[in-house]
Amino acid sequence: MKNQKILNNISNRDKVFGKLCQEAENSYENANYFAALACLFVAAEQIIKYSLDENDGNFQQALLKAKEKEIIDENLFIALNNLRNFRNRLFHENHYIPTTEFVFDGIVYPPDEDETKKVIYDEFSQSIFNLVEKITLNNND
Repeated sequence: MKNQKILNNISNRDKVFGKLCQEAENSYENANYFAALACLFVAAEQIIKYSLDENDGNFQQALLKAKEKEIIDENLFIALNNLRNFRNRLFHENHYIPTTEFVFDGIVYPPDEDETKKVIYDEFSQSIFNLVEKITLNNND
């Protein structure tokens, strides 16, 4: 696994985040992209809330607070907000206007296809794992 070193670092610092990130990667390696994204989405939201020492509230508000407190920079804020929007479309599709496509780097992907989920995981997983590692390292010093 390409991320094994960072996953080990996370596990050594926080068992719950370690298991969550490892499960995301295991699911990805087994081509279960829906489960991989579910774990990745939970890890992203929970690490932001963990960094703010908050358990409740919505993810969008937590992202704004994390950006204000400089826990994340503008680029990561945009990336995590895009990920949040994709998560909402994927997991709460009954509450959103149906879309027939997801455009990423100028390529159109159907939102319900495995290839789309794989592309999203490939795009966001490393940034999220790096963020989890950074925050758990800072909170365990």
